[in-house]
Amino acid sequence: MKKTIITVFALLIAFGLTAQEGFYQTIEKNGKDAKYVGFFGIAPKGDGTYEVTSKENPITLSVNYTASGTPTGFTAIDTETNEERFSMDELSDYERLDSYPYATYIRHKQNSEGFMLIDDILLCFRKLYNDGSFKLDYIFVKEANGESQGGKKKKKKGFFSKLKAAYSFGPEHKKLTALNLDKVYSDYISAMKAKQSAYTLTAKDKAAIAEIKSIRDGENERIKKYNDSIYNSPAYRKARETRRLLEENAFVKVKNMLGRDIWVGGSGTNSILHKVSAGSVIKDMSCDENLYYRLSNSGSATPYSFYTANSNCGGMVTIK
Repeated sequence: MKKTIITVFALLIAFGLTAQEGFYQTIEKNGKDAKYVGFFGIAPKGDGTYEVTSKENPITLSVNYTASGTPTGFTAIDTETNEERFSMDELSDYERLDSYPYATYIRHKQNSEGFMLIDDILLCFRKLYNDGSFKLDYIFVKEANGESQGGKKKKKKGFFSKLKAAYSFGPEHKKLTALNLDKVYSDYISAMKAKQSAYTLTAKDKAAIAEIKSIRDGENERIKKYNDSIYNSPAYRKARETRRLLEENAFVKVKNMLGRDIWVGGSGTNSILHKVSAGSVIKDMSCDENLYYRLSNSGSATPYSFYTANSNCGGMVTIK
């Protein structure tokens, strides 16, 4: 039993899983230059560990800040392409932390995608549900320390060593697949909930939360004003009127003055028929086809021609 405990503890130390910090605090603690090796093709084995079959380019993580220094989200940069890989930010309409300032995760309110950083491990969720269950998409593990040990100079790798390294998933993969990730996840959730419950928001925290909401609301108002200015501009009003006329001229109105209900459509037995009650008008019959009326809603009923294609687009035809 002691041996098992020591082994698990050694794995936790290897990953740095010894403290509970919030999402932003962990990014900052790991440093902006820290690289995280990516893995996908993830499948649970049923014992808390996961099988991982594919490797991704490394990323770096950074916190997004307002001009006043309030954290609002994060960005992941692909170190191979130097392009943004993914990001989330509370200044958007749907991406939110679960708590502030010590967040367990950041998640999209509608599609439930989310991210959680447990010390050295970034969990990228395809789905992170309210009940705590999840579906993993990717996992990124902070790159193992590549510096030489004891001040010894690294030996230069030969060709075959480099080739082997290129096809190896590396020490991060080995540690990740040996880790009981389900337990690490549940322990972290429990510890963070306790931390959040015990924490009291300070005046600075409340100001930061208000700032984020103010910026978000202000941006939405700015967008609305811009859209309204475009919508009400002379050019757009003219475009709307042109569109209205085009739409109107694509149809013909049919008025039924026969004194009984009729059904209007094409001549074929499979035509879609539209009921026109006695004395009423149907406004959206296509004007570019021949139209017929029937005295029942059966396609086999006798069709009576009353309109020739393109003869009165935008106008009205009365059946009497």
